[in-house]
Amino acid sequence: MSITYMLITLTRRKLKYLLLLVIAIALAIYCIAESDGLSRHSSPYHRWNARMGKSIQKKEAQLESPIAKREDFGGEISQNSLDYYEQETVMRKAYKCEQQYPIEAITDFNTFEMYKNGVSSSLYPTLKKSRTKMNKQPLQVFLLPMTHVDPGWLETFDSYTKDTNQILDNMLIFLKKHPKMRFMWCEMVFFERWWSHLNDAEKTDVRQFVTSGQLELASGSWVMTDEANPYFPVTIDNIVEGQQFIFRELGAKAKVIWSNDPFGYGPSVPYLFTKTGVKLAVINRIHHGMKNYLQELRAVPFKWRQYFDARGESDVYTHVLPYAHYDILNSCGPVASVCCEFDFKRLTHHMCPLKKPTAITKENVVERAALFEDQLMKLSHLYESNVLLVMWGDDFRYNMLEEWRQQYDNLSPIFDQINSWNRTRIRFGTFVDYFTALQQFNIDNAINAATLTGDFFPYQCALGDIWTGYYTTRPFYKKQGRHLHALIRATDLATTNMIEKLSDDERKWINDKLTFARRNLSLFQHHDAITGTSKKHVMSNYAQLLFQSVKAVASCLTKIVSVENMMDFEINEVPLQYNQIPSKKLILIEPNTIISVAVYNSVERWRFETISLAVSTYMVRVIRGGKTIQAQIEPFIDQRSGNLTSHFNLIFHADLPPLSTSIFTIIEDEKHHGTVIAEVAYVNDHHEEAVIRSEHLPKVFNVKLVKPDEFFIETDAVRTTHSPENGLINTIRTKSVGEMQFAQTMDHYVNSGGGPYIMHQSGPAVAFSLSGLSRFVIKGPLQQSAYIHSTSLMQRTTVRNVPGNIGEQLHIVMRVDIRRFAQTELITRFNMGLDGNSTVFYTDSNGLQLLRREYNEGVPVNANYYPMPTSLMLQDRSHRVSIVSDVEHGATLYTKTTPEIMLDRILLHDDGKGLGPGDDSILNDVLPVEIGFTIIFERVDESRTLPEHFAYNTLSAHLALQSLLYKPIVLTSKGNPPLIPSSSLKSFPCDLQLVTCRPIAPDLNQRLLILHRPGIDCSGNGGGRCQSIDFTEALRRYLKSIGALKVQKTTLNGIEKIGAEEVVDAVKLHIEPMDFATFIITFI
Repeated sequence: MSITYMLITLTRRKLKYLLLLVIAIALAIYCIAESDGLSRHSSPYHRWNARMGKSIQKKEAQLESPIAKREDFGGEISQNSLDYYEQETVMRKAYKCEQQYPIEAITDFNTFEMYKNGVSSSLYPTLKKSRTKMNKQPLQVFLLPMTHVDPGWLETFDSYTKDTNQILDNMLIFLKKHPKMRFMWCEMVFFERWWSHLNDAEKTDVRQFVTSGQLELASGSWVMTDEANPYFPVTIDNIVEGQQFIFRELGAKAKVIWSNDPFGYGPSVPYLFTKTGVKLAVINRIHHGMKNYLQELRAVPFKWRQYFDARGESDVYTHVLPYAHYDILNSCGPVASVCCEFDFKRLTHHMCPLKKPTAITKENVVERAALFEDQLMKLSHLYESNVLLVMWGDDFRYNMLEEWRQQYDNLSPIFDQINSWNRTRIRFGTFVDYFTALQQFNIDNAINAATLTGDFFPYQCALGDIWTGYYTTRPFYKKQGRHLHALIRATDLATTNMIEKLSDDERKWINDKLTFARRNLSLFQHHDAITGTSKKHVMSNYAQLLFQSVKAVASCLTKIVSVENMMDFEINEVPLQYNQIPSKKLILIEPNTIISVAVYNSVERWRFETISLAVSTYMVRVIRGGKTIQAQIEPFIDQRSGNLTSHFNLIFHADLPPLSTSIFTIIEDEKHHGTVIAEVAYVNDHHEEAVIRSEHLPKVFNVKLVKPDEFFIETDAVRTTHSPENGLINTIRTKSVGEMQFAQTMDHYVNSGGGPYIMHQSGPAVAFSLSGLSRFVIKGPLQQSAYIHSTSLMQRTTVRNVPGNIGEQLHIVMRVDIRRFAQTELITRFNMGLDGNSTVFYTDSNGLQLLRREYNEGVPVNANYYPMPTSLMLQDRSHRVSIVSDVEHGATLYTKTTPEIMLDRILLHDDGKGLGPGDDSILNDVLPVEIGFTIIFERVDESRTLPEHFAYNTLSAHLALQSLLYKPIVLTSKGNPPLIPSSSLKSFPCDLQLVTCRPIAPDLNQRLLILHRPGIDCSGNGGGRCQSIDFTEALRRYLKSIGALKVQKTTLNGIEKIGAEEVVDAVKLHIEPMDFATFIITFI
């Protein structure tokens, strides 16, 4: 026993001495590092100064100012990359991407193959057999009176409201007196405006119309959205805003999607509707050749299936209108001039191609009814079933009570006469009536509807025009919408975090402003708004609404951050006018003054970002958590003009906790401890040298000349080379991929035809002249940038010296200004060093999924353009290159390994698609726009194969897109903030996206939480700094952190309850890739 005791005692002593020895060694290492004024985390900064031949002072001097006495301002310089993040990584397992692609759905029709083998070659697949026409009698016909109302196009939304109010007033009068009459309404933005002026009795009548089925509210979304350009979280807001309104006010639920006017359709918007319970749709504008082909085979209606849903759980049973348009002339049958004779508004208004309508009398009803039925019978031959839908209306119809009487009084006797013959049963009906009868017919006759996968881009109308220009048209306005979305989302989430600290009055004030902004952003998703296809004065009105919304939301976020930190902050980067891009406010750095910088991270995970501020002097020090952090001073380039200024750009890296505000302080420091002055080098060319000098570059910068072949940027992980002629990137070398060709060119299509809607190139693109070219590089330890500065284009290409996969990404920001051009479409191309034989090309569908594209040689370039709302991707056997953007574009392939992205368009004539003649219709009102790209280079696992027609982003590309769209929001204030406890929020799993947590009702104590699990391609470079976190654990701790008490799972719109309400500790989260999980959370 004594021997055992002695051994234990001896072991304890040895452990004690060993522990003391370890501590002593650690202190020695620390002192060595401290003697250089740097911690081990400061390696990029240290290496940079060693290379520059400079030394850092051994000890930072105390500042003679009030802040010098505060212990916050110690002398240690931190790289700021690990100090904070390590707090969360302890005891966490590294993330392992384990998603597998699902089996791709196999369907009767695939639009990719249809376009490739049919449209582009005029040879549709010959193996398809026409479905047999069911000749059972009688024919069932549902005629649906409707009006199509654009919330902005030739006139502004407010101007059109006068017409829509009149239409709805007429509806209220007429339906009350005519119970057999039916009417369909979409565009809730107009309906809400009208509803707000009704008295209680009138509202009761409207509710009764909805309950009885006389009035059908289709889609329920705030507006009928474009489907090429929107980012899916904004589409969700558009759907939720409208469907919540009609449920709350009328107790109604939308059952059918009505989308007659958007210029093409994608699979993602219908998929989002299915998550609200809507699985029926009526669409119209698909490629005319495809429409004819499907009709010849009697394959309409079809079940529209997602590529990733082989079981068809999210199928949308989709009807396509039969002919070229949605008006009455294209509705009742194949002969438009005959159908026109039954558009009874034309008794007193408008004309017909041949014969005008005649009023129906006892004398002519038989003849008229027979002619009408003949058209219906011919129409029915397009379909397998004997159930027909006939739309009865046009743009802004039924705005006169006279038309209601004309249509009803003349159609009713025709219906009665036709019904008396027993060959056809016809009545006024709704979408729901039609689909109910159709589905019953299919059951009775053992019909299985055709299935279809893919999208309907590009759209070609019956005249042969290709509608692909609007993917890019007016990018300034598109960028405005993206900026507002990011601000709304950030403020929603920040409000949620602070909900327990805000008074009821403050919450109501914030909710009102957010509702104002959210509805304006939803309005902008309209298919003539985000598309840029309205008259100039209407586009200007949209811009003013978006600008007012930005100011409203900025005031909310400012309020929240100010309350949180108990001092007044203001957002640092906002637009000064409705027609200007956002610009940074100059921060005046003065002696004895502290500038507090609050950086809000609206992303649901830790992230490492680069913060940029405009400051008045280079003599600054940046402090966080009592430590001086590395910073970099660069020349400041004005965002509005694109010119160099006498101010300075302050750069520092920030590791930002999720959904939280991080505080940094900036002080004046004559020796600018921890802050390095970047080098500036410009190409040794006489002209370019003169440009640089004329811009009054501050003399503090070490400026030198370089030869064109010495124009490059590099970090530890990346090195680029650039064209000696113009400075555009030529090659890139990264640690993961090695060296790869990535040769950028700037080109343009000249003498282009077309207009806001359509593209019509007159020949191949030619090189874009970079007149007034100036090339310079800015190099520092934190980042390096290569600048191309010309009259119409300024481009900054940046590599950042940051850890992990993000350090291998390339960041390009362009300032595009083509106002001095005419008939020009500006493009950029990237010739990639990929294997052309194995390379496949994809663009995204609303940021939700990637769809395979292919350049079809049988059609012109404009017919090979596809929407690129957020990203494109090329992949060969071993490499993948993803390009993500913060602005919507059109994109195509120039060669098998060269994507082409359109940047802006300026055209001087109308394209004949409805805007009409005159200067107000001409696409020459373009504005300077700032466009951001992040390029992700990855080596992929060759053993993993892609599905044939779709793909997902890799985790690196997904996170890069989130970082680009949801940039950190910077706010500033004078003074030192009080010490606020750091956020307790933890990261979400990297493959779980927090879409929103927004208000949904007047109840201030409830919010709608929407989560999405994106599909992730696991063949890329891996998860970087992501940790493996259980979904249920992540959800519960988030709910606890915001003070939620109860949780109710619902459909995506927050209407249909799923299961019972639960307390936070009981909630569980299981979510499959590509699915959503939605909850109503209650705080009190």
